[in-house]
Amino acid sequence: MKPIQTHSLLGLFSIVVLGAACGGDSSGPSGPRPASMQASAGDGQSATVGTAVATPPAVLVRDRSGDPLPNVSVSFAVVAGGGTITGAAATTDASGIAAVGSWTLGTV
Repeated sequence: MKPIQTHSLLGLFSIVVLGAACGGDSSGPSGPRPASMQASAGDGQSATVGTAVATPPAVLVRDRSGDPLPNVSVSFAVVAGGGTITGAAATTDASGIAAVGSWTLGTV
């Protein structure tokens, strides 16, 4: 029988917020900028090593006022324990949420 592992989303992923929506000129991002990020789904799951977790990990990105930010590029990467993800480059939706396509746990 393969062991079951429980993992924390933010402990095993490197998650980088790449920027907010850009304006129509070349001066850089306009409007509110990302100020915080928190796990919104898929944190603390248990699964058998080498299998996908049931809920794809997701994060919520907010501005300094605490409002969700849409159209923010987020990059996910596994940084510990092995495993693979699909959909590593994601963009926040209208609710400020970005998610990976899937996360398969590693055997390490």
